[in-house]
Amino acid sequence: MRSARQVSLVSFASAFLRSRAGFAAALLGGALLFAPLGWPEDDLRPGARRPDTPSLQPLPPLLSAVGVPRAAPCDPAAGATRPRPATSPQSWVLTEDYPLISLFRNETGRTGFALRIAPDGAVMRCDRLSGSGSPWLDGAACAALMRRARFTPAMDGRGCPIGGTYRNAVIWQIPQATAGPN
Repeated sequence: MRSARQVSLVSFASAFLRSRAGFAAALLGGALLFAPLGWPEDDLRPGARRPDTPSLQPLPPLLSAVGVPRAAPCDPAAGATRPRPATSPQSWVLTEDYPLISLFRNETGRTGFALRIAPDGAVMRCDRLSGSGSPWLDGAACAALMRRARFTPAMDGRGCPIGGTYRNAVIWQIPQATAGPN
């Protein structure tokens, strides 16, 4: 019985390879198999052969046969580092991000947040940990962070990039008006 994840992986791989490379993909006994278009789907099995093409092999044994070791999965528990900001956190929330309604209402505060960082360093999600007392300030904080924050991903003990979390806070203070020329 195939799991939903296996079926969606095979569907994605098959559609991608069919459109880009002229190949079809199928899952057989946990191995992902590839064949040129034109093969009947039920012929996608190890040893199935057409006279004009080489024999078909499952991908993992094929990689092992040419000496490519299987990569061990990344392990977040094995001596992981934390994600590090790739840009200055002070550049993530700017004066122009201050909501106009909060300026008119003289709202200030501190918005605590947690950013979920993907293995590629992209920000996937912003969660509010503590509120400033203003929904506009809290919403503006996450909007600006999602737009501008960039990270070097966390690494496990082997140097494999993994997801992680970055926690900090935005301090909202009414910007001071600058004096014009006298």
